[in-house]
Amino acid sequence: MGITNNGALRFKHATPGFVFATPIKGSGIIDVAQGTTRLTGDSSAFTGQTNVADGLIVLGKLGGTTNVKPGGVLSGVGTLGDVVVAEGGTLAGRDADLLSMQSLTLDAGDAMSIQNSRTLTVNTGITNNGDLLLSSTGSLTRLYLGAPPTLGGSGRLLLGDNFNNSIRSLSTLTQATLTNDTNHTIRGRGN
Repeated sequence: MGITNNGALRFKHATPGFVFATPIKGSGIIDVAQGTTRLTGDSSAFTGQTNVADGLIVLGKLGGTTNVKPGGVLSGVGTLGDVVVAEGGTLAGRDADLLSMQSLTLDAGDAMSIQNSRTLTVNTGITNNGDLLLSSTGSLTRLYLGAPPTLGGSGRLLLGDNFNNSIRSLSTLTQATLTNDTNHTIRGRGN
């Protein structure tokens, strides 16, 4: 059972804690227009586009491409397809979040922080045209990248000054050689 969405499915509500558990498949558009929506079902068969203008918490699986618009917030402990975060959009997490995605693109002007027991898994590489901060105040914080681990774009990866930050390859789950594009900067101390 589920919904085949080849058109448009729009979430516009003011209900706190709204949960949508029905699996979604199809190639249409999911529009998270107003309110925070929690997706808990297995929508990995969805191949369309999800536009996040408010709040989306993925606690299950969501396929396709997720576009986080200015003012939109994407978080959760689920699995996503490709994720694009526009300037002014937020890829957020809470302590111990384990968010996984096929690919991640951060637009210019974006600032994203992975910190305090969070794990972000990106199956391919990251195209980072903003600032990506990997920081921890005592708990292990991990960034897992597909093999070979790559950082592209013209942004910066900022590493906090705590030894509990880790960038690892998905192929070995150990530390690996990171390929850094010519225009991308890796900088220590997180500032």
